[in-house]
Amino acid sequence: MKKLTEKFAKISVILAVMLIPIFSLTEFSINAPKSQNTNYFKDLQQYPHLNFTERQKFYLNGTHENNGFHAQVARIYLGLPINETIIRNTLEDVNNFEDTSDFDVNAYLRMLYFDNVTHILSSELKMDLKQTVLDFKYWFTEPNSDNMIFWTENHMILFHTAELLAGQLYPNETFTNSNMTGIEHVNHAIPLINRWIGWRAQFGFSEWHSNIYFTLDLIALMNLVEFSKDESISTKAMMLVDLIAFDFANNFYHSIYATTHGRTEDSRQVGTSIDSPASRESPSESAWVLLGIGKHNINDGNNRGAISIAASEKYVPPPILEDIAEFAATNNEHKERSSLNLADGPTYGLGYTSEDDLMFWWPMSAPASSPIIDASVRLMEEYDIKTKLIFNDAMFLDLLNIGGTIHGTTLSEFCEKLKIVTQGTCLESVSTYTYRTPYYQLSGAQDYHKGMAGLQEHIWQASLDETAIVYTNSPGGVSPQEFTGGWKPRATLHENVGIFQYDRLATSLIGEIVFLYLEFKPYTHAYFPQWAFDSVEQHGKWTFGSKNDSYIALYSHEKTHWESDIELKSFGKKNAYIVELANVEDYATFDAFIEEILDAEVKVNQLAVGFDIVYDSPSQGIITVAWDGPMTSNGSEVDLGPFPRFDNDFCYQIFGTNTTLIEFESQTLELDFENATRTYSIS
Repeated sequence: MKKLTEKFAKISVILAVMLIPIFSLTEFSINAPKSQNTNYFKDLQQYPHLNFTERQKFYLNGTHENNGFHAQVARIYLGLPINETIIRNTLEDVNNFEDTSDFDVNAYLRMLYFDNVTHILSSELKMDLKQTVLDFKYWFTEPNSDNMIFWTENHMILFHTAELLAGQLYPNETFTNSNMTGIEHVNHAIPLINRWIGWRAQFGFSEWHSNIYFTLDLIALMNLVEFSKDESISTKAMMLVDLIAFDFANNFYHSIYATTHGRTEDSRQVGTSIDSPASRESPSESAWVLLGIGKHNINDGNNRGAISIAASEKYVPPPILEDIAEFAATNNEHKERSSLNLADGPTYGLGYTSEDDLMFWWPMSAPASSPIIDASVRLMEEYDIKTKLIFNDAMFLDLLNIGGTIHGTTLSEFCEKLKIVTQGTCLESVSTYTYRTPYYQLSGAQDYHKGMAGLQEHIWQASLDETAIVYTNSPGGVSPQEFTGGWKPRATLHENVGIFQYDRLATSLIGEIVFLYLEFKPYTHAYFPQWAFDSVEQHGKWTFGSKNDSYIALYSHEKTHWESDIELKSFGKKNAYIVELANVEDYATFDAFIEEILDAEVKVNQLAVGFDIVYDSPSQGIITVAWDGPMTSNGSEVDLGPFPRFDNDFCYQIFGTNTTLIEFESQTLELDFENATRTYSIS
């Protein structure tokens, strides 16, 4: 109640100020991969001998005594007794159509399909689950009010998958909320699933490298693999799982998904002490079961993504993917492009007005962008969708309407004026870059949405191991997170060096008021957890850290202070940071690294927006970059994108095409989404 009161108080102030201007596919079988010595990192030597099938069994063994909700799915699959109370405790929210109910309905359906074989569920619980499935609301076009978000990328495939599997399971039953039969639901779901899979195949995931939502994509896809009666859908779902596994192989480092993320949250990125590190990323167990990379926690028997893979009898990752993960573990340079710019929609047959158009743009968090906003409002009114479910804040649309009225513009025109917010949160086309050595990994979103507001993005990260991690951020905005989202920098990376400029264009009074309402913070800061390093030192504008044989240096143009032992803060919205990584092979000692960096010349000239920066890197030579224009290293222009769909030693794919060809040594994997064929071969 207090928070709501504060919101109304803030709105009152904003409205008062806003009044001022007025008065002034062919399926095939891949054999289980050979047992491989997956020497990914030292901490995995406890299970170096396990192949995929053995990792499946190993993971499932950890579910036997686990009382978590998702572990009950595995126990039904294994024919073991379950904790019915744990399952029943989830039913009320689902029956009330609360948000994230689609997560649980997918689990219910997996339980019901498995139970048709193992017969573990009591007749009472099975009947209750069936009734919940029959009563559920599977799409926003169905009647009755709800509190569910249907249209983020992960929610969308979860709802479509649930609808298909429910319809298949009860083909002749009438579903009470829609008054449709199961067969009608199947016929409704199939084109929507094919549409979603087609978008991912052609454009990748707009929620790029998400260390919270890829797990949810996986549980939907694995349900399709395992239970879809449409063989084309099942095969294409397998192929998307292959692509996620390929992503993991190229971006996992020291047991963590050590990359830029399109959507994440503080709990996954911030650790306050050795006893309270960042929460394990949900895809970690999935990556371990799939490829043997990362680290398996024997106490984590309730991971829904890992369970969906471990309890699969139809999916086997092609051996090439595990071989690539092993080969690339110590050295890799990976470029990837995901998602689509709003302006490029018509090139691919996408408009901005129809319901089908919006189902492409809404999952990218674009409902308030100027080309989309009018259609968003029409669809919201047509289906009586709650404003907060679309715009994240119930008052945000009111604020936009009032601003447009005061300035004498249409809603769309006013959203264009506030483009750095209304389009800033849109997960448009991103070129992600990951550079890995045995000692560190640097990853970032190259030159992405500079000076625009974010939602849950994590733009860059330098990792020395699973806890010695450094990144910068300018917090605030739509998301309540302190270390993710916020204002996005101009991020420019080249191998072991990154330069990050924080600034934004000045805007109108109403724009600044909107920023105030959205609680953007007047500072930038770095996450630099002293507890995770062997040594941390500060010298002038540089902060240095060492961990084992790896070194990092972080430069801040503006003055910084330690806000806490994990946070280095600099007041003001404008700043420039430089990061450089090195190792014991480059410098015999940490002191030698510090000395070399301190001798390096740094020139930072402030521009009206951003900076003009010249950095004489000890490892790369003279690097130049400004707010606009290229980044150069020793006179050569650095590739800032847009990248191909994939560009690394194993795959080169033109963006927007539907066939991925992955090659390693004598192995090839061709994923042809146009023809729904998945072909693995050894020459």
